[in-house]
Amino acid sequence: MKLVSPCDCRMCGKATQSEPARRDGQSGFALIHCPSCRPYTVDQDMLDLLRDNEFEYPIKQRLRIAIRQSDLVGEPLDLRGDNYLAIAARYSDIPVSRKRLAILNHVRLLSRGDSAAEVRIDEGDCYTLLLCLHEGELLLLMEHLQQTGHLRQSGVHWTLTYKGWEETDPLQHGGPIPGTCFLAMAFDPALESAYANGFVAAVDGDCGLQIVRVDKQEDNRPIDDRIVEGLRRAEVVVADCTFEKGGVYFEAGYALALDRQVVFTCRKADFKDGQGVHFDTRMYPFIVWEDEQDLRKRLARRLWNTVPSLKGKTRPADPDGEDAA
Repeated sequence: MKLVSPCDCRMCGKATQSEPARRDGQSGFALIHCPSCRPYTVDQDMLDLLRDNEFEYPIKQRLRIAIRQSDLVGEPLDLRGDNYLAIAARYSDIPVSRKRLAILNHVRLLSRGDSAAEVRIDEGDCYTLLLCLHEGELLLLMEHLQQTGHLRQSGVHWTLTYKGWEETDPLQHGGPIPGTCFLAMAFDPALESAYANGFVAAVDGDCGLQIVRVDKQEDNRPIDDRIVEGLRRAEVVVADCTFEKGGVYFEAGYALALDRQVVFTCRKADFKDGQGVHFDTRMYPFIVWEDEQDLRKRLARRLWNTVPSLKGKTRPADPDGEDAA
């Protein structure tokens, strides 16, 4: 497959770059680094379809939504000539109520807990993030939310009203379930042993909490729906920043906006004295772990000191003593 860098993104037409990639151990794929659509991979059949523009409206728009939703969890969407129609079908007929809530939740996230915050939304960049087919649809829905009293506009800025804050309150959607821990981490084979022997061993084995990782669920719903639901239902969120995946930061930020307890972790080799994680997270007390045993021990201690539903319960003996680190 002959791909050059730089190139034009075949989804949006903007200038970008590409590089050879492997998927499922196979070569012959290209990773497209589009700053607008976000990264995605294509095989030769998909590249030919995109080059020839062999798409009926709104298949390409639905694929751009799918690419953006996959980017939320830090994984480039794998588009192939034999799977793109099924992927596009997942985002057909998205309920307006779901888009409406996505917009409100996005404004809430940007507000960082400030009920009077005025935030700016780049409609041209955000419409696929917010499940809209085009910029005009997003503007129409935002105008509707202004008319219903959920948003207030001031020039180019938007503010979530009391009605909007109430609509996005997690208690309106079931609230957290005591004893539930949502795990945000890179879905990388190199971390599977740490997942099983560190995270699961600490969260489930040592603390008796139910651990939720969306890629481990047998669920036919879109992954972005399950992420939002999992974060809303979680009593505590563990965010491992090893490999610095964008989706982990998004999920941690969303959880903080929901007023959830977030425990940040990172493998020592990737932490680099704080330089290996995003600047905005460095004020949080990271668990910087060296190996699986270190991760298990320190994460269990932190959870016992953090999770409300564990208060008053009998804590397993820790021969090394208490440690809040």
